[in-house]
Order: sequence, then structure tokens, then C-alpha cells
Amino acid sequence: MKINQKGMALAITLILLLILSVIGLSIGTLGIHNLNLVSNYRDSISALYASKAGVSQAIYELYLNPSWAGASGTLTNNAVYSISFGAGQYDSTNNLGGTSTITRSSDNIEVPAGYAYIIASGAVNNITKYSAAMFQVSSGSSNSPFQYAAFGDQSVTLTGNATTGSIDSSSGSGPYTIQDNNGDVGTNGTGAAVISFSGNSMVYGDVVVGPGASTVTSINPANALGHIGGGGTAQVASSPLSMPQVVDPVSGLSGGSVSYSGNNDHGVLAPGKYDNFSLSGGSGSVLTLRSGNYSFNNFSTSGQAHINIDSSSGPVYVYLSGNISITGGSVNNTSYKSTNFIFYGLDTCTSVQVSGEGNAYYGIYARNASGQISGNGNIYGSIVAKSINITGNGKAVYDQALGSISGPPTTGGLPTIKGWNIVY
Repeated sequence: MKINQKGMALAITLILLLILSVIGLSIGTLGIHNLNLVSNYRDSISALYASKAGVSQAIYELYLNPSWAGASGTLTNNAVYSISFGAGQYDSTNNLGGTSTITRSSDNIEVPAGYAYIIASGAVNNITKYSAAMFQVSSGSSNSPFQYAAFGDQSVTLTGNATTGSIDSSSGSGPYTIQDNNGDVGTNGTGAAVISFSGNSMVYGDVVVGPGASTVTSINPANALGHIGGGGTAQVASSPLSMPQVVDPVSGLSGGSVSYSGNNDHGVLAPGKYDNFSLSGGSGSVLTLRSGNYSFNNFSTSGQAHINIDSSSGPVYVYLSGNISITGGSVNNTSYKSTNFIFYGLDTCTSVQVSGEGNAYYGIYARNASGQISGNGNIYGSIVAKSINITGNGKAVYDQALGSISGPPTTGGLPTIKGWNIVY
């Protein structure tokens, strides 16, 4: 019998093609499966790190503001993290300001007083991961940096007719009568003439030099002879005044630079982050700052323009990464309480220039700045800087109420993490 070899070859070829097709399809399917596994693994890792980023963000935000209410954000790889506070299983619990332990009903985890338990979700495509941390934070220095009418970390100089005095805005309502006492000046400096007087300058209060210094050689003239009154004495501090580094608690995008001039009311500038600030013009050029936190680079006022301080809902805090120049009419703090308006300079703030003719109520803390006070006005509050130079006919009037306020947000009270784990 004759065999049709052409037909068999065709059949064998088709069978081989079928086998190869099956093998190719299997390899392709396996490849797609592996690609999906790799993609899911990549997304899973991204989601996990997004959740950890959310926890880290929450720690930072609560460090700056213990009342932070949660937020969400998108990372560069499009991973999204989210932190919310509530009673659900994946909600966070803030007990930073509590006085007793909270037991979470969703998972029975105990959150001690003074701690926060943060759960952050991280999501990429269809994959979600959760991370959690229990931690304790302290925001702000333990003591107010405002203990003197004027304090220079390295030096203090008074010339002309410059004087000091004091008020206490925590007692009664302003305007206040200046008292010729408690207007102390001081320095952490210990070298020769780190506190220096000339002209008719007078301190109505104590004159204090750094630990280990001599009131004879570190004060010029020796022991502030002829330049000290109000029952004050020349003293050597037992310990240096702490001057912590300030951090800016204002987050988010900048609203850009703001500049006002002319002779009209410019309304209210909302709290937030901005670039440079400038206010100038005549006596009718007015801008209101209301309760809350402001962040600027350089801050400048000039002419007869002035700032109104609306502290009806709490203090006004201004954080500066650049320099401060306050001249002219400048500040109208109608509460007459310097505790309601405070400038905090970051370490990049290196110059503070204050002059004017009126009465201004505020505090200034800028540990790396050279501070200059001039003019004929009275500054009610306190100024703390690297160095202080007071000239002219004005007074640095210490508001004793500043001595009991909490310090600024600083790098000194870092979060303490009690535990960190991956929830799911």
C-alpha cells in the first residue's frame, strides 16, 4: 500500500505548530503573569512606603501643631497617603493633650496620655497598605526666651539716651505706665565689655553677664556704674539663657510676595506662607494681620504706614526666614499686650532693625540676628538676638507677661517613637 507522505508531513507540521503555539501561549501567559506579579509587587512596595511617608508626615505635623487634623498627599510616583482621625479601624487617635489612657474600640489598642497613635494608608492603583506608629511629641521650648527687656547672646550696647523699664500686660488693661524697674538687660557673653554703656543710657533693672564672666571687666564701665537704677545690680548668671533653634510651623505653598503702599486701608492679610512682605505709604496705609501663624522671608515696614493687629481669636505669630526692618508708624497692637504679637526669626534671619516714633507692643526672638533699636519711640515687649545695639531716645520696655509664655516651635522637642508596625 502506498503511503501519502505529503499528507503525513502536513499533519506532523500542523501538530508541531500546535505544540509550539501551546508552548508559546503558555510562555506568554506565564510572562504576563510574572509581569503582573512584578507590577503588583512594585505597587505593593510603593503603597507601603507611601503609608510610612504618611506616618512620618503626621509625626512632623503633630510636632509642629498638636491639634493637627490630618491630611492626604500625593508622592512623586503617584502613590497617595492619607491620615484621618476618628473611631474607625484605620483611623488615627490623637491623645497628645489627654490626661488619661484611651482604649481604641476598633482594635483595643491603648493610647497613653501624651501620645498619638497614627495609622496612615498608602494606595497605588488597586493596592492599599497601612502603617502605624505610637509616638510622643513636644512642640516648643520648655521656657520662654523672653526673660529680659533686651538680651544679646554675644553682646549688648546702649548709647545716647536709651533706657529700659517694664510693664506687666497680664495685669489690668493698657495703655500701661512704664515702671523704672525690672527692665533687665543681659548676655551669655563672657569677654571684655560684652555689655557696654555710653552717653546718658540707663538700665532700670539688672545688668547680667554670662556664667564665669566678671562684672568689672565684662561690663563697661565696671559694674555699670552710673548706668544702672531702679534697684538693679550688676550680676553674673548662674547658667546661660537657652536660645533654641526655631522651626517654621507654617506649611504649604507660598502665596508669593505681598507689597502694599499708598494711603488707604489694604484690608486683612490671611495667615499663611508668603515670600517677602512690604508695607509703606502715609498714615492711611493700613494692613491688618489677624490671629494665626504667618511665614515670610523679608519683612519691611516704612513711612507712616502701620499694621493693625487683630488678636481677638488668639495671638499673631510671624516667622521670618529673612530679615526684619520695622520703621515709621509700624505697629498698632490695640490689645496693648506684647504676648499677642511676636516675631520669631529662623536661623537665616541675621538682621533686625527697629525704629520709630510711637508705642509698639511686640516681642522679637532671632538668635542669629544683629538687633538695632533706634528712634524716639517705646518698644513694649522684649528683644532677643545675637547682639543688641540700642541708641536714640527710646525705651526698651520689658513686658513681664512675656516671661511666662511657651517658647516657639523648636528643634529641641523631637518626637519619641514608642513603636512602629505594618498594620496590613
